[in-house]
Amino acid sequence: MASTYVNNLRLNEMGTGDASGTWGNTTNTNLELIGEALAFGTEGITTNADTHATVVADGASDAGRAMVLKYTGTLDSACTITISPNTIKRAQFIHNGTSGSQNIIISQGSGANVTIPPGYTKLVYMDGAGSGAAVVDALVTGLNMGGLSYPVADGSSGQFMTTNGSGVLSFATVVGTTINNNANNRIITGSGSANTLEGEATLTYDGTNLDLADSKLLRFGADQDLILKHDGSNSYISDAGTGPLIIEGSQIAIKKIGVDETMALFTPDAGIELYFDNSKKLHTINEGITVTGSIFPSADDTHDLGSASKQWRDIYTGDINLNNTKTRDNEVDGTRGSWTIQEGADDLFILNRISGKKYKFKLEEMD
Repeated sequence: MASTYVNNLRLNEMGTGDASGTWGNTTNTNLELIGEALAFGTEGITTNADTHATVVADGASDAGRAMVLKYTGTLDSACTITISPNTIKRAQFIHNGTSGSQNIIISQGSGANVTIPPGYTKLVYMDGAGSGAAVVDALVTGLNMGGLSYPVADGSSGQFMTTNGSGVLSFATVVGTTINNNANNRIITGSGSANTLEGEATLTYDGTNLDLADSKLLRFGADQDLILKHDGSNSYISDAGTGPLIIEGSQIAIKKIGVDETMALFTPDAGIELYFDNSKKLHTINEGITVTGSIFPSADDTHDLGSASKQWRDIYTGDINLNNTKTRDNEVDGTRGSWTIQEGADDLFILNRISGKKYKFKLEEMD
């Protein structure tokens, strides 16, 4: 019985009684070819050829037998590569290593073929169906690795890969976003329209300062009870809440802008201090208040110190000066005067500041 080569690797299948005394050589050759089939092979294509034939030789070394086959050469157009015999049934990794940026097309017969772009590798299988044999992309139905199912074809330029959350990956197109009224440092806000944002001209941030334009409100709270505003000249803190407006601090100072000049100082358990031109004039203390300087009414002969129903209990003072010369006549003789009451060791004296005369109260000692 003669030897045959009908297997997919085209190994020598010796017939019974054939090759007497040379079985060892034939077997060694077959083993070498099996090793070749498990290895990497390179096959050159004639420069600029439109077609190329890869023949897996019967019982002899051939690059086309390799598990991983790389095609090289320079092409100026796509090249169709026909693998024969067309009865081989096998899977093979084929790499397009040609230069010239052209595709190679892997064919076995009149059936389907597989196109491989330059620089790409594909796993294909040949069905060995004879003249109508087909070559199929083994991964055309998709690749599943590690529980992830990859797309069967490349996406479009600029697309990205996304997942459905269940392990299925697909290509998606980036949806652009339009920013209206955009300018440097403007805060970006939603517009209410899909894929559209707004640049806020009245609200900017330069990396250090957050700026809000004049007469725009900064509002706090679900009911917007607290409002901060500057109208270009004046600044406002408005509170419409049901509770008080609380300012907390270990010490609170109100100062003149730009200079170290205090206008008011609030210190827990130490009182409130009011200043004029950086000089303290009034200080609340445990007993009441202390005043530095004089106390003046806002207008002459207009305001009272106390009232008929709200009288001072005791007044501690030095001399008492009585003067109505600037405002009104007295109710007795209709004249005006200026007098000073002074204390002596044993007597009280009254001085007429207009005439210069001095008088002594006549005092009677009481038991």
